[in-house]
Amino acid sequence: KWCDNFPIANGPRQSPIDIQTSESSYDESLKALKLQYDPSTSLDILNNGHSFQVTFADDDDSS
Repeated sequence: KWCDNFPIANGPRQSPIDIQTSESSYDESLKALKLQYDPSTSLDILNNGHSFQVTFADDDDSS
């Protein structure tokens, strides 16, 4: 287990987050999340169920 090596990762607020909708509020000032990438340097984008995993070409200098 990850938390055996990193005990702080065993807390109550870990991914996936259990959002309590009854305790949540809507903030209309927040804008939609926008994902943008340059397909010439990004070879692959994978949603692994925990996070986005992006593979880049090694011949580019951008971040």
